[in-house]
Amino acid sequence: METLIGSVPDSWHHALLADVCDIRSGPSGRLRSRRVSTHDRGVPVVSSADFRFNGVSKERLQRVTSVDIRELSAYQLLAGDVLTARTGDLGRQALIGDEEQGWLFGTACMRLRPRNEVLFPKYLLFYLAHERVVEWIRRHATGSAIPSISAKALGSLPIPLPPLMRQEAIARTLALLTEKAALHDEISRTTAALRDSLLPVLYRGDASVENP
Repeated sequence: METLIGSVPDSWHHALLADVCDIRSGPSGRLRSRRVSTHDRGVPVVSSADFRFNGVSKERLQRVTSVDIRELSAYQLLAGDVLTARTGDLGRQALIGDEEQGWLFGTACMRLRPRNEVLFPKYLLFYLAHERVVEWIRRHATGSAIPSISAKALGSLPIPLPPLMRQEAIARTLALLTEKAALHDEISRTTAALRDSLLPVLYRGDASVENP
């Protein structure tokens, strides 16, 4: 069977994303005015800028007060949700885990909540990262300066559906490779930070070095 990503087994099913996911766009810009700058209180709000290696980086999270959460309960996240960028740098996504359950997602995100009986969340996560899928998303976006895709447009994305066990096996393999990539990235960033901190010390002559 021919699909967006090429040939797949004829035994696989085929659906549109809206048929196998609940799709919700992020709240309006009013959320931005309710964010607080402190990082030790309030409910975290995940933006597309927080996506890193298919997960959520905790380094620069914005927050809203607990009073606001009642007005924004429709935008609370559950473990297994997949967030994707709705505006800006399209084609990026993150999987929500147990730690992020109850957090909110921001204006520039779109939340996909898979129907678990037909769609494994991590399979969806990696499908959205397929280069042909990213191209499809960008083609269906509007706006030239800041591209944006609507929930209706994203809902028309075709997705091939192998049996759930096959979905889990595909996702497990790709997740292991992503973990290795993340580990190497962390080593690279740590090494670069060490170099940058050592450089001025060496140039001041405050540390000895061995001659070659």
